[in-house]
Amino acid sequence: MGRGTRFDGILIAHLGNINGPRPDKENRLAYLQAALKAGWHVCAEVVFHQGSFLLPFDGGFNVAPPSFFSNQRVWSRCYDAETLDALCNVNAHAFLVNEPSKRKIL
Repeated sequence: MGRGTRFDGILIAHLGNINGPRPDKENRLAYLQAALKAGWHVCAEVVFHQGSFLLPFDGGFNVAPPSFFSNQRVWSRCYDAETLDALCNVNAHAFLVNEPSKRKIL
């Protein structure tokens, strides 16, 4: 019996990229939302700082509402336990990476 062409997995747009790297747009809220609107899951880098969720990108950051991370098609990559805890408190899909972020926001 031959293998079918149906794919039952999840395709995740890393930092919002759906057509190759776009460093000028990566991890920006509008870019991530566009990928979601196009039907993709997204993986975003997140920092929780002074009560706010931040999406760092080269040269700055966007503040994102907690509801963005509660979307079950958003996968949140974080680098510290405080951020992981805050994401869990809003019922987000989140995972902790044991390495420093390459994006500096503070």
